[in-house]
Amino acid sequence: MMCKLKKITITILQLLIFLTTFNLLISKSFSLCAFEYAIEVVSNLPAHTKSLKLQCWGDDGTDLGLQTLDPNQGVYFTTCTEVFEAPTTFYCFFHWRQKKYQATFPIFSNDLSSHCDFHVFSPYICRWTVKDSGFYFGTKEPYYEYHPWTK
Repeated sequence: MMCKLKKITITILQLLIFLTTFNLLISKSFSLCAFEYAIEVVSNLPAHTKSLKLQCWGDDGTDLGLQTLDPNQGVYFTTCTEVFEAPTTFYCFFHWRQKKYQATFPIFSNDLSSHCDFHVFSPYICRWTVKDSGFYFGTKEPYYEYHPWTK
């Protein structure tokens, strides 16, 4: 009886080790991506003005680096929401030296993700247009959200 009990304990221990290892492998190499989003920031600042500088980061520690956009240029990045998890919130700090304007606010969040444009077989499009009057979220007017410059 003692030998049989010991054998079962080892088998359960081996199973636990296997499941833990499998879980680690899955979490590192396989993402349960539910929805993919392309977040775009487009500069529609007036021609012949100074460049727009922006620094973006995620609340998960992702740093997207410093970007410089001339008028009519844009930058984009993609993110994926996993099954049963809220998406990473991304923030950006914007600085436009032409008028000494700046702003910091979330450019992608759980709330904003529901207002991104759906496209079949491609990521949802989440676009911010930067103008001298402020920031506009959406791909066409009327825009979903507006954020002002801090003067």
